[in-house]
Amino acid sequence: MRDAIEFSRPTAVARALGDENSQRFVEKRVLLRGDAATLLSSNGQEAVRAAFLLLIRICENVAVALPAACKELRADIAALAADLIPNRPLQWIDSNDVFDGYDAILSIGARGREDLPWTVINSDGWLARVSSRGGDLPASTDQANPIGAVAAACLGVGEVFKRLIGLRATRGELLDVTSFSLWAYTTSAEDTGPALNALVIDVLLIGCGAIGSSTAYLLSRLPVSGRAVTLDRQDYKPENFGTSIIVGPRAYERAKARVTAGLLASKLDVVPLVMDIASFHERYDGGFPDMVLAGLDDVEPRHQVQRLWPGLVIDGAVGGELSCQVSCHPWHSSNACLLCLFQKQEASSLVDMNARATGLPPELANNPDAIVTEAVIASAQADRQAWLRGHLGKRICSITSEAVVEFLSAETHREGFAPAAPFVSSFSACMIVAELVRYLTTGATLPEPRFQFNFLWGPRRGLHYAERRHDDCFCAERRENISKLRVLRANRQR
Repeated sequence: MRDAIEFSRPTAVARALGDENSQRFVEKRVLLRGDAATLLSSNGQEAVRAAFLLLIRICENVAVALPAACKELRADIAALAADLIPNRPLQWIDSNDVFDGYDAILSIGARGREDLPWTVINSDGWLARVSSRGGDLPASTDQANPIGAVAAACLGVGEVFKRLIGLRATRGELLDVTSFSLWAYTTSAEDTGPALNALVIDVLLIGCGAIGSSTAYLLSRLPVSGRAVTLDRQDYKPENFGTSIIVGPRAYERAKARVTAGLLASKLDVVPLVMDIASFHERYDGGFPDMVLAGLDDVEPRHQVQRLWPGLVIDGAVGGELSCQVSCHPWHSSNACLLCLFQKQEASSLVDMNARATGLPPELANNPDAIVTEAVIASAQADRQAWLRGHLGKRICSITSEAVVEFLSAETHREGFAPAAPFVSSFSACMIVAELVRYLTTGATLPEPRFQFNFLWGPRRGLHYAERRHDDCFCAERRENISKLRVLRANRQR
């Protein structure tokens, strides 16, 4: 039996993007299946596992068809179902070739199909692949990498979500054959990237909600050892089911920091801290990790994280238009810090409100005769471009009211039922962990400081945003003092 609260956040997304029947998407039928050749690979197993964990959060009628040769994988999926959806009997389909009656089919393999609501995914190394329009994918899955596999699952479940909600054609599209490299952040790369080797990590995971829990899930699937500190002041609630890859009824009313710590305990020495960031400031010294993986919702917590002045912050973010982002802030680089990047804004007038709501520069947002063109869209903030593209050709005056209503609704729900989808937050986590691996193996991060794309149009339209430290920011004005603080903190630990 469905609990409406558990699906409330994905439902809010569906309401904004789908057709007139979008709110019924949870009741529709989905089949998760795969080909033995792919499922017997490490990447195939990781992909089907992650896909199942994500699908049950957007649909209550998930059927699973796995080849008989995949006995251990079938047992793993059955155990996950018993733990996370104990009140929903798992629907096993004996035949792997019966496809009638499904609203969406997610296949782990290489073959595409045009005659069915079919999405196929696979991965190889750092390449995450997806196809929803009938095209076949490359069949190679040789280079094991859970990050690429989970990313492929996110892309595939995103496609399923579009089908289930009846995504309006003006808001996005199903993806043609797409291969996205999490090592290069491009869809043009064919190289699988470097092999993923065993890593020793020492990280501070701040924020254990949707992004943070997905980050912990990924770390638990990697060949890692070392230490992690998990920090969050909140408990998991039923509404977190629809956005977090790890949450089930057993986690409700339990501290997020402790639940994520439990997930990591088999690989790492973990210390959970149930507190807010402001309180943690008093304790942060050289005895804690100097690398922060952050998954936070608002500007002020991000500022509080930056004011710790660690050696590295990798921050994940999601937006209401199914957008996901990663930003990287190594102290030794010239990348904009979180204080530079996330600015607090107060709407002091209708002029300002129109600009904030549409994402357009004030002179365009308040020009009633301006037309929404591709050039206008290009001038908008990245997280509003997909929404604006759905209004291509319209006058600005005809869309500002809708934009303001959506903006105010998002503000109202920020602390409650903010629209969100699990595959978006999990993909943000994939990029966070990719940057952690890159930093540990090369000493650098790729985005300078951020990369972003939205699931409505896919990673082919992903964008890099370069931004240097602001001359008037605390990070630049007090750079010397901050560096001295970091040295002092390190010396105290010795």
